[in-house]
Amino acid sequence: MRLLALFAMTGCAANLADSFEPDASVDVKLGAAHGVENEHVEYEMKLGGLTVGRFQIAVGKRGVIDGRPSVIVRSRATLAGAGTLLGNVGWDLTTTVDIDSGFAIAQTEEITVDAAWREGQHKSSQTWTIGERHHNAHSAAGALRGWFTGPGAQDTVEVALLDHMLPVTIADAAREMVDDKPTIRYDGMVHGKRPFSVWLSDDTARVPLRMRLASKIGEVDVELVDYTVPRDL
Repeated sequence: MRLLALFAMTGCAANLADSFEPDASVDVKLGAAHGVENEHVEYEMKLGGLTVGRFQIAVGKRGVIDGRPSVIVRSRATLAGAGTLLGNVGWDLTTTVDIDSGFAIAQTEEITVDAAWREGQHKSSQTWTIGERHHNAHSAAGALRGWFTGPGAQDTVEVALLDHMLPVTIADAAREMVDDKPTIRYDGMVHGKRPFSVWLSDDTARVPLRMRLASKIGEVDVELVDYTVPRDL
């Protein structure tokens, strides 16, 4: 479950690129992410048509940390539906993202397991400098959402998954409809052997609406079930 959640998070969340207009003629490199304050996103994960997990992503208010514009992104993934047959598993990730560069500069990760096959809790915290150019699931997702491309554009980014830095290739593959919404489909590969697809709304918001990824236990579908950006009155 942790592996599936991490792969899903790579394509599903957190930082909206709200400062640019899409330009299909521009092929820019994966780079800076721009957070949208108070954004909340919720997804449902399915395996073989059965719900197995849910996760939520929330973006905080922009601020200044160590003299740099930053935003804090938080996620929580849990088993749900048929997934609860395995027990109770929770995965929490909090990331401080440097807005100017789009890289992660700090993260805290906590995993809690209460199941017949294992019980326990693990928590770790890490920090990085801008020069280390570190991407975790949150910052990589933000970079994708800030990557305005034309058909055929492609790039590779190193992403920290399960304590390993893995190459993730990504390409602008198609323009398709998801329900009644126009989207851009990005096709990718994790470490050269785990294919996935992400559908982003084809507008300035570029909200991840759907993701599909291959796993050892079958194809996993991730669907958006709630998206809100509360505004101050």
